[in-house]
Amino acid sequence: MRAAFCFIFVAIVHSVVVEGSNEEIVRKQLMENYDKYSLPNQLTNVTARFTILDIDVDSKENAMILDAWIAMEWADPRLTWDVAQFPDVDRIAFRPDDVWRPDLKLYNRALLRGTQTNEECLVLAFPDGKILHVPQVTLPVACELDMTYWPVDVHNCSAKIGSWVYSGLRIDLRPKDDQPKVEFEITTRTKEGNFVSRQSWEVLDSTVARHAKKYPCCPEDYVDLTLSLIIRRDAPSLAWTIKTVALVLTVATGLMPPLLILSHARLVAGLLLFILQLQFITYIGSLAHKSPASSPLVLDLMNGQFALTLLFLIQTAFMLRMIRAPHGTRLPAPLRRLSSMLSYILCLPGYRKLSVESSYPGSFPKSVKGEEVSMTADHPDAVPADGKHADWMLFAAVLDRAFMLIYIAVFVFKAANFCHMF
Repeated sequence: MRAAFCFIFVAIVHSVVVEGSNEEIVRKQLMENYDKYSLPNQLTNVTARFTILDIDVDSKENAMILDAWIAMEWADPRLTWDVAQFPDVDRIAFRPDDVWRPDLKLYNRALLRGTQTNEECLVLAFPDGKILHVPQVTLPVACELDMTYWPVDVHNCSAKIGSWVYSGLRIDLRPKDDQPKVEFEITTRTKEGNFVSRQSWEVLDSTVARHAKKYPCCPEDYVDLTLSLIIRRDAPSLAWTIKTVALVLTVATGLMPPLLILSHARLVAGLLLFILQLQFITYIGSLAHKSPASSPLVLDLMNGQFALTLLFLIQTAFMLRMIRAPHGTRLPAPLRRLSSMLSYILCLPGYRKLSVESSYPGSFPKSVKGEEVSMTADHPDAVPADGKHADWMLFAAVLDRAFMLIYIAVFVFKAANFCHMF
């Protein structure tokens, strides 16, 4: 019994040693006088298939970042062996640096820090000379991003991959299948069946196309495979948050001048809105960076409203100064007549009555208070409504009403251009 067990053990060990030695023998034979810098054939046909693992976008650097597998196959007659002589060796794995590989490079590579291409995957050689190499790579693709509809932005980016040294006469690069398509190792999908990456990018369309192009350096055609992706940001919570805040600030910007009378409370409310707009613009800028070709519509909308609010604050402060400052003389007669005429057009009967009645001493109270002329009543140091001050109040009211109408017209015109954003 013990002798039988020893015999079986010795047989197993012998088979393992033989198998290992056969592979070692084949490897030594193949590597003898092998030149890894020489092409396997006069024309080497290389096929490639792309499998996307993950997608991300760096809006600051205008780049799409792809994690992918590139399955490449070609024939190398120098790496063949007789299966009949070595039946237990059906494939051999080589280090990537030990054998010839096509020098495929990303033509439109973005210069991003921290991105690395992992090419340490082993190269498989089969007895008939077929070579298979499937490296996992990170491709930082330079892309002109369209940030117009951020945070629901759509981008069309293409990764152009081809040989850096050899023309199409030496390396013929082609897709793996007759009808090439991009494969995805992504499990998340939308209701429409589109793939969604871990970084919340939905793939709307994907294609692979072969191109041949002449470059100024060389007369031959250089072949490349172009992987094109149309992707859309799939972040509904972010989109609704941005749109809701933008809508609230837009409504507040439009309603503040007509609803608030000229007073310090209006100045404080405008200042508060100004701060909120500034914080929101800063927040948007930290998330969505401008591209060379476009900027987010929501950012353009907020910048316009920010400028309107700033003008509103300046106008309010100027009008309050005009009303509260002591005036040594009355308003010039031409301006008084113009203010009186415009008060009819701008619907300011209260201010006009104040100006007329205060022109007669003792006919109007020293302190003015009413629904339409209460711009100074909320201050303990209200200026007496004599003829000089009443003229300036009417003039300030006319200017304020005219500014409000211009403000509303500009606001409506600008906001109408962004209605489709909501």
